[in-house]
Amino acid sequence: MPAAVDALVAATPYFLPVAIGAACGLIAVCLWKERRSRPREADVWFAPGGHSLRTRLVGSLLALFDEEAGEGRKRHARTAVAQGKKAVAYRLMTSYLLELVHPQDAWHCLVGSKQQNYVKGPFYEGAELIFGREGLTVIRDDAYHTQQRRIVSPAFGTGSLRGMAEDVLADLVRRHVVDALRAAVACPAAGVDVGVIFDHAALAIIQRVAFAVGKAPISRDAAAASSDPSRPPSTDAATVSGISGHFRQIGALVMNHPIAIMPGPIGRILGFFPRRSIRQHRDAILETAANMVRSCRGATDAADTLGSDRKTLAEYLVDTPHLTPEAIAGHGLNFLLAGHETTATTLSWACHLLAKHANIQADLYDELFTLIAPHFAVASNPDALSQDAAPLLNDVISETLRLYPPCLVLIRQAVRDDVLPSGLVLRAGTQVQIPCYSIHHSNAVWGPDADAFRPSRWRDLRQAGRTPPPGAYSPFSLGKRNCIGKDMALLELRCILASVVRHFALSLPTPSREPRRRLGITMRMEEGIRLCVTVRAS
Repeated sequence: MPAAVDALVAATPYFLPVAIGAACGLIAVCLWKERRSRPREADVWFAPGGHSLRTRLVGSLLALFDEEAGEGRKRHARTAVAQGKKAVAYRLMTSYLLELVHPQDAWHCLVGSKQQNYVKGPFYEGAELIFGREGLTVIRDDAYHTQQRRIVSPAFGTGSLRGMAEDVLADLVRRHVVDALRAAVACPAAGVDVGVIFDHAALAIIQRVAFAVGKAPISRDAAAASSDPSRPPSTDAATVSGISGHFRQIGALVMNHPIAIMPGPIGRILGFFPRRSIRQHRDAILETAANMVRSCRGATDAADTLGSDRKTLAEYLVDTPHLTPEAIAGHGLNFLLAGHETTATTLSWACHLLAKHANIQADLYDELFTLIAPHFAVASNPDALSQDAAPLLNDVISETLRLYPPCLVLIRQAVRDDVLPSGLVLRAGTQVQIPCYSIHHSNAVWGPDADAFRPSRWRDLRQAGRTPPPGAYSPFSLGKRNCIGKDMALLELRCILASVVRHFALSLPTPSREPRRRLGITMRMEEGIRLCVTVRAS
């Protein structure tokens, strides 16, 4: 042993220069790659990084996760626009991501004639960690995505949505929203965490419509849990409770360990342990989704699903030949995640905004008073809450989605050199971010009150015969990869929000504070939204 130590000490003078040379070479390569990928300073505004060692090493992109979701991006975008720049540049190790600040550039990448130049790149490795490798959200290959979208599209057609509203939606909203809120009001504590009720309701709806499960009514335990933060949420359907718990854990892991969803060695090494936990929760949801899909295989009683002869999403999947079990389970997982997160989060924000703006809530109640009878939870006719029948309801939803879009940012990779409408030159391989939140809050697009909740701005646009500029409004993405469940989500939002405002008065508790936004699976509230809920007299 001493001889080996002596030999190592003797060899140190020879190995040390080699190690120093290798380190210097690695640093030189990194600097060369960073310089090579650095965009022109005349075109972009370089976002400052944080002062921690982590952000200094990884880059300025990671510093965004230390702020409230969206605020850093919005501030940077406004600075870039004020300085006449075409994009914001964020450094990630030795490369840069360019965040577009002009709506026409976003439209060009997602919808324009050269949209085929922009594909889902390596940044969707983080999405695959959450959603798996199958499902419309994460499929990168355009041809395969088109094929899979064509398979599931019939489940989201106009006829299917109308049938859902007529057959099951009214009953689900009554049981899982109206009855749950009444039970919560009957056992008040420090207000009602409406997010818990909306979360369970959205899950119950997507499971009932997509998988024909979750018929049991919600119990008072779930409503009591929304008032008592020390109690875990519970419903009579064990699947809802289990899936909801896994969703919350995944969201918390992403919020607390954002480096885990970074692509490449950064996420794999520095985020190893959070990634392992995320996979465990994802696999548990994936197994539940697969079991629910399998339970629909061979079902012959159409009345046991959606009534009449309409199929559930699961039945469309299992009846499709050549669709692998992995693809079936992946689609199920995607629709469970995306199908409930968007609805539940948007409803929470909408109720919070209406509680803050009592005058708008009063106007909305007046509009809904004649549309929804007191003894009905919601109008079973989907046309009863259309834009023409209930304009303010739809404007409130549009304004909520503008202020708090479920998707904070969309990421694409340029596969060919291109020039955007703003004049920004992109080289092949450049990672491009379309910041939905920043563009939705752009003063240049929406005026000086872009941060204000003003549903009347949509009425003003209609009266002027105008629509938002192309690319300026994209809560469900744009183009051929937009959210396939958009119409279903909007139908749910209209029915649930109308039922809540028609039957309950919302107000802020005292004292109250603005919910802090954090990026989880979607942009969610860090500690939920607690509101004072009062049953209306009629």
